[in-house]
Amino acid sequence: MNENKMNRRTIFILITVVIAACVAAVLSACNFLGSNRCGNNHEFGEVIEVTAPTCIEDGTGKRVCAVCGYEKSGFVLKSKGHDFGKKVIEKEATCDEQGKESKTCSVCEYKEEFVISRRPHELGEWEIKLAPTCTAFGERVKKCKFCDYKITETLALSAHNYEEAESKESTCEEPGYVKSVCSECGETKTDVTEKLNHRFSAGTEIKYDYMDNSNENYCYNSYRECDRCHKDVFYKTRSHSMVKDGENHVEATCTTTGVDAKKCLYCSRKTTEITPVNPLKHERGSVVYGERNAENCTVRATVSCTLCGKEIDGWNEPRHDYEEETFVCTGKGCNSVKEIPSSYFTYSLSNRGGWAINGINRKKTEEFKKYIDDNGGRMRLPSQGRSASSEFDVKAVLGKVFDALGEEYAAKIKYIYVPSGYTYIFSYAFADLSNLNKITFPKTVTGIENYALAGCKNLTELTLPYDSYADIIGIFGANRNTLTGYKLTTLNVHRPDGKSTVEFLSGNCVLFENLTTVNIYTEFIGGITYTVDGRKINVSKTVFKNGVDETSGTITYYLK
Repeated sequence: MNENKMNRRTIFILITVVIAACVAAVLSACNFLGSNRCGNNHEFGEVIEVTAPTCIEDGTGKRVCAVCGYEKSGFVLKSKGHDFGKKVIEKEATCDEQGKESKTCSVCEYKEEFVISRRPHELGEWEIKLAPTCTAFGERVKKCKFCDYKITETLALSAHNYEEAESKESTCEEPGYVKSVCSECGETKTDVTEKLNHRFSAGTEIKYDYMDNSNENYCYNSYRECDRCHKDVFYKTRSHSMVKDGENHVEATCTTTGVDAKKCLYCSRKTTEITPVNPLKHERGSVVYGERNAENCTVRATVSCTLCGKEIDGWNEPRHDYEEETFVCTGKGCNSVKEIPSSYFTYSLSNRGGWAINGINRKKTEEFKKYIDDNGGRMRLPSQGRSASSEFDVKAVLGKVFDALGEEYAAKIKYIYVPSGYTYIFSYAFADLSNLNKITFPKTVTGIENYALAGCKNLTELTLPYDSYADIIGIFGANRNTLTGYKLTTLNVHRPDGKSTVEFLSGNCVLFENLTTVNIYTEFIGGITYTVDGRKINVSKTVFKNGVDETSGTITYYLK
Protein backbone atom coordinates (compact mmCIF):
# COMPACT_ATOMS: atom_id res chain seq x y z
CA MET A 1 0.00 0.00 0.00
CA ASN A 2 2.71 2.36 0.90
CA GLU A 3 4.61 1.39 -2.17
CA ASN A 4 1.60 2.43 -4.42
CA LYS A 5 1.45 5.80 -2.69
CA MET A 6 5.16 6.44 -3.40
CA ASN A 7 4.71 5.64 -7.10
CA ARG A 8 1.79 8.00 -7.48
CA ARG A 9 3.78 10.79 -5.80
CA THR A 10 6.72 10.25 -8.08
CA ILE A 11 4.53 10.39 -11.20
CA PHE A 12 2.89 13.63 -9.96
CA ILE A 13 6.25 15.32 -9.49
CA LEU A 14 7.45 14.34 -12.95
CA ILE A 15 4.32 15.68 -14.63
CA THR A 16 4.67 18.99 -12.76
CA VAL A 17 8.28 19.39 -13.86
CA VAL A 18 7.40 18.73 -17.53
CA ILE A 19 4.58 21.32 -17.51
CA ALA A 20 6.84 23.95 -15.96
CA ALA A 21 9.49 23.33 -18.59
CA CYS A 22 6.98 23.77 -21.43
CA VAL A 23 5.71 27.06 -19.99
CA ALA A 24 9.20 28.34 -19.63
CA ALA A 25 10.04 27.44 -23.19
CA VAL A 26 6.96 29.25 -24.53
CA LEU A 27 7.73 32.36 -22.53
CA SER A 28 11.35 32.32 -23.61
CA ALA A 29 10.31 32.03 -27.22
CA CYS A 30 7.87 34.95 -26.94
CA ASN A 31 10.50 37.10 -25.24
CA PHE A 32 13.02 36.18 -27.87
CA LEU A 33 10.68 37.15 -30.65
CA GLY A 34 9.70 40.44 -28.95
CA SER A 35 13.27 41.15 -28.19
CA ASN A 36 14.21 40.79 -31.66
CA ARG A 37 11.66 43.43 -32.62
CA CYS A 38 13.06 46.16 -30.26
CA GLY A 39 16.56 44.84 -30.22
CA ASN A 40 18.35 46.01 -27.09
CA ASN A 41 16.42 49.29 -26.84
CA HIS A 42 13.33 48.27 -24.77
CA GLU A 43 11.38 50.96 -23.11
CA PHE A 44 10.65 49.52 -19.64
CA GLY A 45 8.18 51.07 -17.27
CA GLU A 46 8.10 50.89 -13.44
CA VAL A 47 8.64 47.61 -11.57
CA ILE A 48 5.39 45.76 -11.31
CA GLU A 49 4.82 43.66 -8.18
CA VAL A 50 4.61 39.95 -8.99
CA THR A 51 4.81 38.58 -5.45
CA ALA A 52 4.11 41.02 -2.63
CA PRO A 53 6.84 41.25 0.13
CA THR A 54 5.85 40.48 3.73
CA CYS A 55 7.19 41.71 7.09
CA ILE A 56 9.99 39.17 7.08
CA GLU A 57 10.26 37.87 3.41
CA ASP A 58 11.26 39.64 0.18
CA GLY A 59 8.74 39.87 -2.80
CA THR A 60 9.41 39.67 -6.61
CA GLY A 61 8.72 42.14 -9.47
CA LYS A 62 9.02 42.64 -13.23
CA ARG A 63 9.24 45.39 -15.86
CA VAL A 64 7.39 45.38 -19.23
CA CYS A 65 8.55 47.04 -22.48
CA ALA A 66 5.91 49.55 -23.64
CA VAL A 67 6.74 48.87 -27.35
CA CYS A 68 6.99 45.14 -27.68
CA GLY A 69 5.60 43.90 -24.42
CA TYR A 70 8.80 42.17 -23.47
CA GLU A 71 8.94 41.38 -19.71
CA LYS A 72 12.07 41.38 -17.57
CA SER A 73 11.74 39.57 -14.26
CA GLY A 74 14.06 38.94 -11.31
CA PHE A 75 13.50 42.15 -9.44
CA VAL A 76 13.60 41.78 -5.56
CA LEU A 77 11.15 43.74 -3.44
CA LYS A 78 12.66 44.16 0.08
CA SER A 79 10.73 42.89 3.13
CA LYS A 80 8.92 45.70 4.99
CA GLY A 81 9.81 44.69 8.54
CA HIS A 82 7.35 44.53 11.43
CA ASP A 83 5.22 47.55 12.24
CA PHE A 84 5.13 47.45 16.04
CA GLY A 85 2.86 49.64 18.08
CA LYS A 86 3.42 50.87 21.65
CA LYS A 87 4.55 48.50 24.37
CA VAL A 88 1.78 47.07 26.46
CA ILE A 89 2.43 46.15 30.13
CA GLU A 90 1.15 42.68 30.68
CA LYS A 91 2.38 42.36 34.33
CA GLU A 92 3.58 45.10 36.66
CA ALA A 93 7.01 44.58 38.36
CA THR A 94 7.07 44.50 42.18
CA CYS A 95 9.86 44.61 44.87
CA ASP A 96 9.85 40.79 44.87
CA GLU A 97 9.01 39.76 41.22
CA GLN A 98 9.91 40.89 37.70
CA GLY A 99 7.18 42.35 35.42
CA LYS A 100 6.43 41.72 31.69
CA GLU A 101 5.58 43.95 28.68
CA SER A 102 5.14 43.32 24.90
CA LYS A 103 4.63 44.92 21.48
CA THR A 104 2.65 43.42 18.43
CA CYS A 105 3.12 43.94 14.66
CA SER A 106 -0.04 45.53 13.10
CA VAL A 107 0.59 43.66 9.82
CA CYS A 108 1.40 40.08 10.82
CA GLU A 109 0.51 40.22 14.49
CA TYR A 110 4.04 39.05 15.49
CA LYS A 111 4.63 39.84 19.22
CA GLU A 112 7.89 40.58 21.12
CA GLU A 113 7.99 40.25 24.92
CA PHE A 114 10.29 42.12 27.42
CA VAL A 115 11.19 41.63 31.13
CA ILE A 116 10.64 44.52 33.54
CA SER A 117 13.29 44.50 36.33
CA ARG A 118 12.23 44.29 39.94
CA ARG A 119 11.75 47.72 41.42
CA PRO A 120 13.94 48.67 44.45
CA HIS A 121 12.47 48.97 47.89
CA GLU A 122 11.35 52.51 48.59
CA LEU A 123 11.96 53.04 52.28
CA GLY A 124 10.20 55.68 54.24
CA GLU A 125 11.49 57.73 57.20
CA TRP A 126 12.86 56.17 60.40
CA GLU A 127 10.17 55.29 62.91
CA ILE A 128 11.08 55.00 66.61
CA LYS A 129 9.89 51.64 67.76
CA LEU A 130 11.51 51.74 71.20
CA ALA A 131 13.09 54.87 72.70
CA PRO A 132 16.53 54.28 74.35
CA THR A 133 17.28 55.09 77.98
CA CYS A 134 20.59 55.37 79.94
CA THR A 135 20.21 51.68 80.87
CA ALA A 136 18.38 50.08 77.87
CA PHE A 137 19.05 50.20 74.11
CA GLY A 138 16.34 51.59 71.77
CA GLU A 139 15.16 50.48 68.30
CA ARG A 140 14.01 52.18 65.08
CA VAL A 141 12.75 50.85 61.70
CA LYS A 142 12.30 51.87 58.04
CA LYS A 143 9.49 50.21 55.95
CA CYS A 144 9.07 49.79 52.19
CA LYS A 145 6.05 51.60 50.70
CA PHE A 146 5.25 48.71 48.33
CA CYS A 147 5.97 45.55 50.32
CA ASP A 148 6.54 44.23 53.80
CA TYR A 149 10.35 44.69 53.66
CA LYS A 150 11.88 46.69 56.56
CA ILE A 151 15.25 47.39 58.21
CA THR A 152 15.81 47.60 61.96
CA GLU A 153 18.58 49.54 63.81
CA THR A 154 19.57 49.50 67.49
CA LEU A 155 19.79 52.87 69.18
CA ALA A 156 22.69 53.49 71.63
CA LEU A 157 22.15 54.12 75.28
CA SER A 158 21.32 57.68 76.03
CA ALA A 159 23.72 59.69 78.23
CA HIS A 160 23.25 59.76 81.94
CA ASN A 161 21.78 62.96 83.23
CA TYR A 162 24.26 63.55 86.02
CA GLU A 163 23.63 66.11 88.72
CA GLU A 164 26.34 67.16 91.20
CA ALA A 165 25.72 65.69 94.60
CA GLU A 166 29.02 66.24 96.48
CA SER A 167 32.46 67.92 95.84
CA LYS A 168 35.84 68.70 97.44
CA GLU A 169 38.52 71.14 96.17
CA SER A 170 42.12 70.00 95.49
CA THR A 171 44.84 71.05 97.93
CA CYS A 172 48.68 71.07 97.70
CA GLU A 173 48.88 67.57 99.12
CA GLU A 174 45.50 65.92 98.34
CA PRO A 175 43.42 65.60 95.15
CA GLY A 176 39.85 66.94 94.97
CA TYR A 177 36.69 65.30 93.56
CA VAL A 178 33.13 65.92 92.26
CA LYS A 179 30.52 63.19 92.95
CA SER A 180 27.46 63.14 90.60
CA VAL A 181 24.18 61.06 90.47
CA CYS A 182 22.09 60.29 87.35
CA SER A 183 18.53 61.59 87.80
CA GLU A 184 17.14 58.83 85.58
CA CYS A 185 18.75 55.64 86.89
CA GLY A 186 20.60 56.64 90.04
CA GLU A 187 24.05 55.77 88.57
CA THR A 188 26.89 57.61 90.38
CA LYS A 189 30.32 58.78 89.18
CA THR A 190 33.27 60.53 90.81
CA ASP A 191 35.61 62.85 88.87
CA VAL A 192 38.99 63.28 90.62
CA THR A 193 40.98 66.51 90.22
CA GLU A 194 44.79 66.33 90.61
CA LYS A 195 46.44 67.78 93.68
CA LEU A 196 47.90 71.27 93.14
CA ASN A 197 51.38 70.51 94.57
CA HIS A 198 53.26 73.01 96.66
CA ARG A 199 54.40 76.25 95.07
CA PHE A 200 57.54 78.14 96.02
CA SER A 201 58.50 81.55 94.70
CA ALA A 202 62.09 82.48 93.83
CA GLY A 203 64.16 83.32 96.87
CA THR A 204 61.93 81.47 99.32
CA GLU A 205 63.66 81.27 102.70
CA ILE A 206 65.09 77.85 103.58
CA LYS A 207 64.65 76.73 107.19
CA TYR A 208 67.11 74.26 108.72
CA ASP A 209 66.44 71.66 111.39
CA TYR A 210 69.82 70.34 112.56
CA MET A 211 69.93 66.81 113.89
CA ASP A 212 71.83 65.47 116.81
CA ASN A 213 75.46 65.08 115.63
CA SER A 214 75.27 61.43 116.65
CA ASN A 215 73.31 60.74 113.44
CA GLU A 216 75.74 58.82 111.26
CA ASN A 217 74.24 59.85 107.93
CA TYR A 218 72.67 63.31 108.00
CA CYS A 219 73.41 66.79 109.28
CA TYR A 220 69.98 68.40 108.99
CA ASN A 221 66.60 68.52 107.24
CA SER A 222 65.63 71.71 105.43
CA TYR A 223 62.16 73.15 104.77
CA ARG A 224 60.47 75.85 102.66
CA GLU A 225 57.11 77.61 103.22
CA CYS A 226 54.49 76.96 100.50
CA ASP A 227 52.96 80.07 98.88
CA ARG A 228 49.53 78.39 98.74
CA CYS A 229 49.04 76.55 101.99
CA HIS A 230 51.79 78.29 104.03
CA LYS A 231 52.93 74.95 105.36
CA ASP A 232 56.64 74.24 106.00
CA VAL A 233 57.40 71.62 103.37
CA PHE A 234 60.39 69.27 103.46
CA TYR A 235 63.05 70.43 100.96
CA LYS A 236 66.06 68.15 101.27
CA THR A 237 68.35 66.38 103.69
CA ARG A 238 72.03 67.24 103.93
CA SER A 239 74.33 64.26 104.26
CA HIS A 240 77.50 64.62 106.28
CA SER A 241 80.45 65.81 104.24
CA MET A 242 83.32 64.38 106.21
CA VAL A 243 86.81 65.77 105.61
CA LYS A 244 90.15 65.30 107.26
CA ASP A 245 90.36 66.91 110.72
CA GLY A 246 93.86 68.33 110.53
CA GLU A 247 94.04 69.19 114.25
CA ASN A 248 93.40 65.66 115.43
CA HIS A 249 94.54 63.55 112.46
CA VAL A 250 97.69 61.49 112.96
CA GLU A 251 99.25 59.55 110.10
CA ALA A 252 100.25 55.98 110.76
CA THR A 253 103.93 55.30 110.14
CA CYS A 254 106.13 52.27 109.75
CA THR A 255 106.45 52.03 113.55
CA THR A 256 103.30 53.61 115.07
CA THR A 257 99.52 53.48 114.60
CA GLY A 258 97.66 56.58 113.46
CA VAL A 259 94.37 58.33 114.08
CA ASP A 260 92.04 58.91 111.14
CA ALA A 261 90.18 62.00 112.39
CA LYS A 262 87.36 63.53 110.35
CA LYS A 263 84.90 66.36 110.79
CA CYS A 264 81.74 67.41 108.95
CA LEU A 265 81.87 70.60 106.93
CA TYR A 266 78.27 71.49 107.88
CA CYS A 267 77.77 70.41 111.47
CA SER A 268 79.77 69.63 114.59
CA ARG A 269 79.99 65.89 114.01
CA LYS A 270 83.51 64.45 114.41
CA THR A 271 84.79 60.89 114.17
CA THR A 272 88.07 59.18 114.96
CA GLU A 273 89.40 55.78 114.00
CA ILE A 274 92.67 54.08 114.84
CA THR A 275 94.63 53.19 111.70
CA PRO A 276 97.12 50.30 111.81
CA VAL A 277 100.85 50.58 111.39
CA ASN A 278 101.67 51.26 107.75
CA PRO A 279 104.86 49.38 106.85
CA LEU A 280 105.19 51.53 103.71
CA LYS A 281 104.79 54.88 105.47
CA HIS A 282 108.42 55.76 106.03
CA GLU A 283 109.88 59.12 106.82
CA ARG A 284 112.57 59.92 104.29
CA GLY A 285 115.92 60.98 105.57
CA SER A 286 118.68 62.80 103.74
CA VAL A 287 120.37 61.38 100.67
CA VAL A 288 123.61 59.59 101.47
CA TYR A 289 126.17 59.19 98.69
CA GLY A 290 128.70 56.37 98.49
CA GLU A 291 132.09 56.46 96.85
CA ARG A 292 132.37 57.23 93.16
CA ASN A 293 132.73 54.22 90.85
CA ALA A 294 135.52 55.27 88.51
CA GLU A 295 134.76 52.48 86.06
CA ASN A 296 131.32 53.71 85.09
CA CYS A 297 131.45 57.27 86.49
CA THR A 298 128.53 56.77 88.90
CA VAL A 299 127.90 57.10 92.61
CA ARG A 300 125.35 55.13 94.65
CA ALA A 301 122.75 57.33 96.40
CA THR A 302 120.56 55.91 99.18
CA VAL A 303 117.79 57.20 101.44
CA SER A 304 116.89 55.57 104.77
CA CYS A 305 113.84 55.94 107.02
CA THR A 306 114.51 58.16 110.03
CA LEU A 307 112.05 56.09 112.09
CA CYS A 308 113.00 52.47 111.46
CA GLY A 309 116.40 52.94 109.81
CA LYS A 310 115.45 50.80 106.81
CA GLU A 311 116.87 51.74 103.42
CA ILE A 312 113.82 52.79 101.41
CA ASP A 313 115.26 54.16 98.20
CA GLY A 314 118.42 53.91 96.15
CA TRP A 315 119.70 54.83 92.72
CA ASN A 316 122.86 55.45 90.74
CA GLU A 317 123.71 59.00 89.85
CA PRO A 318 126.22 59.99 87.18
CA ARG A 319 129.27 61.42 88.88
CA HIS A 320 131.94 62.39 86.40
CA ASP A 321 135.39 63.61 87.33
CA TYR A 322 135.65 66.51 84.95
CA GLU A 323 139.10 67.83 84.14
CA GLU A 324 139.53 71.31 85.55
CA GLU A 325 140.70 72.88 82.30
CA THR A 326 138.63 71.23 79.53
CA PHE A 327 135.53 69.94 81.40
CA VAL A 328 136.15 66.47 79.89
CA CYS A 329 135.63 63.47 82.18
CA THR A 330 138.91 61.80 83.21
CA GLY A 331 137.23 58.39 83.52
CA LYS A 332 138.69 55.66 81.37
CA GLY A 333 136.65 55.26 78.18
CA CYS A 334 134.19 57.98 79.25
CA ASN A 335 133.52 60.65 76.67
CA SER A 336 131.27 62.80 78.78
CA VAL A 337 131.75 66.55 78.47
CA LYS A 338 130.21 69.09 80.77
CA GLU A 339 128.94 71.95 78.61
CA ILE A 340 126.57 74.72 79.53
CA PRO A 341 123.11 73.82 78.07
CA SER A 342 122.77 75.08 74.50
CA SER A 343 119.19 76.22 75.22
CA TYR A 344 120.56 79.06 77.41
CA PHE A 345 121.69 80.87 74.24
CA THR A 346 120.18 82.19 71.03
CA TYR A 347 121.86 81.67 67.65
CA SER A 348 122.10 83.28 64.22
CA LEU A 349 124.09 82.81 61.03
CA SER A 350 127.23 85.00 61.03
CA ASN A 351 128.82 86.80 58.11
CA ARG A 352 131.89 84.58 58.64
CA GLY A 353 129.87 81.50 57.79
CA GLY A 354 128.25 79.06 60.17
CA TRP A 355 126.11 79.50 63.26
CA ALA A 356 127.14 81.87 66.04
CA ILE A 357 126.06 82.45 69.64
CA ASN A 358 123.97 85.60 69.39
CA GLY A 359 122.91 86.25 72.99
CA ILE A 360 121.18 84.92 76.10
CA ASN A 361 117.79 83.18 75.72
CA ARG A 362 115.66 85.49 77.86
CA LYS A 363 113.32 82.63 78.79
CA LYS A 364 116.30 80.84 80.32
CA THR A 365 117.95 83.82 82.04
CA GLU A 366 117.13 82.65 85.56
CA GLU A 367 118.34 79.12 84.83
CA PHE A 368 121.55 80.58 83.38
CA LYS A 369 122.15 82.57 86.56
CA LYS A 370 121.60 79.48 88.70
CA TYR A 371 124.10 77.58 86.55
CA ILE A 372 126.70 80.32 87.19
CA ASP A 373 126.07 80.10 90.95
CA ASP A 374 126.14 76.29 91.04
CA ASN A 375 129.37 76.03 89.02
CA GLY A 376 131.39 78.85 90.58
CA GLY A 377 131.25 80.97 87.42
CA ARG A 378 133.00 78.30 85.31
CA MET A 379 131.61 77.14 81.95
CA ARG A 380 132.40 75.41 78.71
CA LEU A 381 130.50 76.89 75.76
CA PRO A 382 128.18 74.53 73.82
CA SER A 383 129.59 72.75 70.76
CA GLN A 384 126.15 72.43 69.18
CA GLY A 385 123.03 74.55 69.08
CA ARG A 386 119.45 73.69 68.27
CA SER A 387 116.70 75.41 66.31
CA ALA A 388 113.05 74.42 66.03
CA SER A 389 113.83 72.00 63.22
CA SER A 390 117.50 71.01 63.38
CA GLU A 391 120.77 70.74 65.28
CA PHE A 392 123.92 72.51 64.10
CA ASP A 393 127.59 73.04 65.02
CA VAL A 394 128.42 76.37 66.66
CA LYS A 395 131.30 78.18 64.92
CA ALA A 396 131.49 81.70 66.40
CA VAL A 397 130.63 84.10 69.21
CA LEU A 398 129.04 87.47 68.37
CA GLY A 399 129.50 90.66 70.40
CA LYS A 400 128.10 91.46 73.88
CA VAL A 401 126.68 87.96 74.34
CA PHE A 402 126.52 88.17 78.15
CA ASP A 403 125.02 91.67 78.53
CA ALA A 404 121.51 90.29 79.21
CA LEU A 405 122.76 88.71 82.48
CA GLY A 406 123.25 92.13 84.01
CA GLU A 407 126.34 93.54 85.70
CA GLU A 408 125.98 91.43 88.87
CA TYR A 409 126.04 88.02 87.13
CA ALA A 410 128.44 89.06 84.38
CA ALA A 411 130.91 89.78 87.23
CA LYS A 412 130.43 86.22 88.58
CA ILE A 413 131.87 84.57 85.44
CA LYS A 414 135.41 83.33 86.25
CA TYR A 415 136.46 80.92 83.52
CA ILE A 416 135.30 80.27 79.93
CA TYR A 417 136.45 77.33 77.83
CA VAL A 418 135.77 77.63 74.09
CA PRO A 419 135.73 74.07 72.65
CA SER A 420 137.43 72.90 69.47
CA GLY A 421 135.39 73.63 66.36
CA TYR A 422 134.85 77.34 66.98
CA THR A 423 136.51 79.37 64.22
CA TYR A 424 135.82 83.06 64.89
CA ILE A 425 135.39 85.46 67.82
CA PHE A 426 133.77 88.83 67.10
CA SER A 427 134.48 92.21 68.74
CA TYR A 428 133.25 92.58 72.33
CA ALA A 429 132.32 88.88 72.46
CA PHE A 430 133.56 88.62 76.09
CA ALA A 431 133.94 92.32 76.84
CA ASP A 432 133.43 93.70 80.35
CA LEU A 433 133.46 90.36 82.14
CA SER A 434 135.19 92.20 84.96
CA ASN A 435 136.16 89.15 87.03
CA LEU A 436 137.01 86.74 84.22
CA ASN A 437 140.43 85.35 85.22
CA LYS A 438 140.91 82.62 82.62
CA ILE A 439 139.75 81.95 79.07
CA THR A 440 140.85 79.30 76.58
CA PHE A 441 140.49 79.54 72.79
CA PRO A 442 141.09 76.37 70.70
CA LYS A 443 143.62 76.21 67.84
CA THR A 444 140.63 75.90 65.40
CA VAL A 445 139.99 79.63 65.89
CA THR A 446 141.38 81.49 62.88
CA GLY A 447 140.40 85.01 63.88
CA ILE A 448 139.76 87.06 67.03
CA GLU A 449 138.59 90.62 66.41
CA ASN A 450 139.78 93.70 68.33
CA TYR A 451 138.09 94.39 71.67
CA ALA A 452 136.99 90.72 72.01
CA LEU A 453 138.32 90.88 75.63
CA ALA A 454 138.00 94.62 76.22
CA GLY A 455 137.65 95.45 79.89
CA CYS A 456 138.71 91.99 81.12
CA LYS A 457 141.47 93.47 83.35
CA ASN A 458 141.40 90.64 85.91
CA LEU A 459 142.26 88.03 83.29
CA THR A 460 145.36 86.21 84.50
CA GLU A 461 145.65 83.32 82.01
CA LEU A 462 144.90 83.38 78.28
CA THR A 463 145.22 80.53 75.76
CA LEU A 464 145.31 81.54 72.08
CA PRO A 465 145.91 79.96 68.68
CA TYR A 466 149.32 81.04 67.29
CA ASP A 467 147.86 83.21 64.53
CA SER A 468 146.02 85.31 67.14
CA TYR A 469 149.11 85.77 69.34
CA ALA A 470 150.45 88.59 67.15
CA ASP A 471 147.08 90.46 67.60
CA ILE A 472 147.10 90.28 71.36
CA ILE A 473 147.15 94.07 71.81
CA GLY A 474 144.07 94.43 69.62
CA ILE A 475 142.26 91.69 71.49
CA PHE A 476 142.47 93.70 74.72
CA GLY A 477 142.48 97.23 73.30
CA ALA A 478 143.36 99.37 70.31
CA ASN A 479 146.65 100.86 71.61
CA ARG A 480 149.34 100.31 74.22
CA ASN A 481 148.04 102.93 76.64
CA THR A 482 144.75 101.14 77.19
CA LEU A 483 146.52 98.03 78.48
CA THR A 484 147.65 99.58 81.76
CA GLY A 485 146.39 97.69 84.79
CA TYR A 486 145.83 94.31 83.07
CA LYS A 487 146.80 91.39 85.33
CA LEU A 488 147.69 88.82 82.66
CA THR A 489 150.48 86.57 84.02
CA THR A 490 150.38 83.49 81.73
CA LEU A 491 149.98 83.36 77.98
CA ASN A 492 149.52 79.98 76.28
CA VAL A 493 149.90 79.74 72.49
CA HIS A 494 148.98 76.82 70.20
CA ARG A 495 151.64 76.41 67.50
CA PRO A 496 149.95 75.46 64.20
CA ASP A 497 150.94 72.15 62.64
CA GLY A 498 153.64 72.39 59.94
CA LYS A 499 154.97 75.77 61.11
CA SER A 500 158.72 75.36 61.79
CA THR A 501 159.38 78.73 63.41
CA VAL A 502 157.89 80.07 66.66
CA GLU A 503 158.42 83.80 67.12
CA PHE A 504 158.38 85.74 70.38
CA LEU A 505 157.95 89.53 70.39
CA SER A 506 159.28 90.74 73.69
CA GLY A 507 157.78 94.17 73.07
CA ASN A 508 154.25 92.82 73.13
CA CYS A 509 154.81 90.76 76.19
CA VAL A 510 156.41 93.53 78.16
CA LEU A 511 153.21 95.63 77.76
CA PHE A 512 151.54 93.34 80.28
CA GLU A 513 153.12 94.37 83.54
CA ASN A 514 152.53 91.05 85.27
CA LEU A 515 153.23 88.66 82.40
CA THR A 516 155.88 86.19 83.53
CA THR A 517 155.25 83.01 81.48
CA VAL A 518 154.64 82.26 77.84
CA ASN A 519 153.84 78.64 76.97
CA ILE A 520 154.06 77.38 73.40
CA TYR A 521 151.90 74.27 72.89
CA THR A 522 153.15 72.07 70.08
CA GLU A 523 152.72 68.44 69.12
CA PHE A 524 156.42 67.89 68.34
CA ILE A 525 159.79 69.36 69.40
CA GLY A 526 162.40 68.51 66.77
CA GLY A 527 163.00 70.80 63.80
CA ILE A 528 161.48 73.97 65.36
CA THR A 529 163.31 77.28 65.44
CA TYR A 530 162.49 79.71 68.26
CA THR A 531 163.23 83.45 67.97
CA VAL A 532 162.86 86.48 70.19
CA ASP A 533 162.46 89.72 68.25
CA GLY A 534 163.81 87.87 65.20
CA ARG A 535 166.90 86.56 67.06
CA LYS A 536 167.28 82.80 67.21
CA ILE A 537 167.43 81.42 70.73
CA ASN A 538 168.77 78.14 72.09
CA VAL A 539 166.05 75.93 73.63
CA SER A 540 168.29 73.47 75.44
CA LYS A 541 167.80 72.95 79.15
CA THR A 542 171.23 74.37 79.83
CA VAL A 543 170.09 77.74 78.57
CA PHE A 544 166.59 77.91 80.25
CA LYS A 545 165.85 76.48 83.63
CA ASN A 546 162.39 75.44 82.53
CA GLY A 547 163.14 75.60 78.84
CA VAL A 548 161.84 72.47 77.16
CA ASP A 549 159.44 69.87 78.45
CA GLU A 550 160.19 66.86 76.24
CA THR A 551 157.04 65.04 77.35
CA SER A 552 154.34 67.64 76.71
CA GLY A 553 156.06 69.64 74.01
CA THR A 554 155.62 72.82 76.07
CA ILE A 555 158.28 75.57 76.12
CA THR A 556 158.14 77.99 79.03
CA TYR A 557 159.62 81.41 78.27
CA TYR A 558 160.38 83.69 81.22
CA LEU A 559 160.63 87.41 80.59
CA LYS A 560 162.27 88.11 83.93
